[in-house]
Amino acid sequence: MMSRMAEAMKKNPLSLIGGLSILALLISFQLFELILGFIAVLPLFLLLKLATQDGTSEMRALSAGYMLGQIVCWVIGFLGCLYIFPLIGSVPSIGKRIIHIEYPIVTLTLVSLVTWGSFFGSFFAFPYQYTLKNSALSCSFDSIVRYGIAVTGGLFIFFVVANYYGGALDSRMFIGSTMSVNSALYWLGGLGILPYLFFIFLGIFLHPSLFCIRNLVIVLILLVCMYIVSLTGGRGNIFRIVIFFLGGALYSTVDRKKLKILAFGVLLFFFFLFIAVDAARQSNFFSSGIERRIELTNELFINLQHQWKKYTHQLFFRFANDLAGQLIINNVVENQKYIGFQNFDRLPTIFLPKFIIGEKPSADDGRERLKDDYHLPVSRFWAPPITFMADSFERGGYSVTLLTSFLLSFWLTLLGRFIHKLPIPLFKILLIIVFFYHTIMLQAFSVIGAIREVTYSFARDAILTGSIVFMIHVMKKMKLTYGKKSPVDH
Repeated sequence: MMSRMAEAMKKNPLSLIGGLSILALLISFQLFELILGFIAVLPLFLLLKLATQDGTSEMRALSAGYMLGQIVCWVIGFLGCLYIFPLIGSVPSIGKRIIHIEYPIVTLTLVSLVTWGSFFGSFFAFPYQYTLKNSALSCSFDSIVRYGIAVTGGLFIFFVVANYYGGALDSRMFIGSTMSVNSALYWLGGLGILPYLFFIFLGIFLHPSLFCIRNLVIVLILLVCMYIVSLTGGRGNIFRIVIFFLGGALYSTVDRKKLKILAFGVLLFFFFLFIAVDAARQSNFFSSGIERRIELTNELFINLQHQWKKYTHQLFFRFANDLAGQLIINNVVENQKYIGFQNFDRLPTIFLPKFIIGEKPSADDGRERLKDDYHLPVSRFWAPPITFMADSFERGGYSVTLLTSFLLSFWLTLLGRFIHKLPIPLFKILLIIVFFYHTIMLQAFSVIGAIREVTYSFARDAILTGSIVFMIHVMKKMKLTYGKKSPVDH
């Protein structure tokens, strides 16, 4: 495999020369953290390049999503906190506790192990095939997409209304992140994947002529929906909408160069909205009605330039998951104590929902460990994620960090191969995009939580997505059967 990879790199000498030039420049300035960040990012670009060449983009999409999430957290977020915070006079802190970045070289060595472990895990699951297929993603079932928009669009409207009447606007203030099994929000959250499929269909439905009335209406619907969803104060579902829409757009007939323009605009709006909602949450946002929430968001959305230092701090600190994982890394380096398979006895219950067995310990044990072992002010209203990388490091050091990333990526690529072989194209496309979103978010979970996500959560969402595909095909069949006039009518 390595020889074939080397041949593939020879096909792109400019990329190789450019990368070596950047590396030499960083070495000359002794920016060793940036060098390790560069080394950590390299496997993602290499994976994408080789996957494009051998036509395995869909198979390796889940591994690529996992790597992307780790890079956003530990390269962009962490290095932003490390280099940019001192320049703008910001100090990372959780409550009154200042987060010290004691061992940046260790942290960036770990993220390099994570990304390279993921890279080799993907290629052990499916070795590189030097076929130069250059296969393009495409989708050519316009009529089915129309049915999909109708079905999931109706579900999205129902979902927004039901969430409003179910108490979603006040849930973060009165309930927090723990939902009762008997509450409407618990069931709406469990079925939450269904309405957001609407945005995949919207992306697929884009017209090849980027600047046309259809696309203008689609983008307007997208932005309005993102704004409406943000009024609950949550940002995860805004990100889900963006990923689903852009994932669907990849399967549209829009030229890839035009898609880059669209993606840039959508991501720019997302970042502004992300920062505005985060800033609005610092005020009386959760205790306000819808009109006041709109006013607060609009005020901050418009006046971002006046407090750019504060918002820059919030953006990078959030990308770095509040640096809670850094506390764990600091502790492991200083004390050399590992927890091994602690709490792995919870794994047998991950496939048993609460409504069947009642309350059970959370599969993602990061919250309680951050509270009990690291004395962070964790509650049901606020809890930073422990992060997959830091948890792996605490469980067994460098070797376990590499091994867990390898195994996780190995599983994700095997799953990608299975999805790629599905005989129903629409189902395949929806699953790849839905699971891709999950893999980006894996960086925030503990090891046990990540295992739950790539097993139970994947299975649950596959069943829900399959139900929508079935409904769409039934509607189409009924249309073909009853939409035609019978012989008696002639």
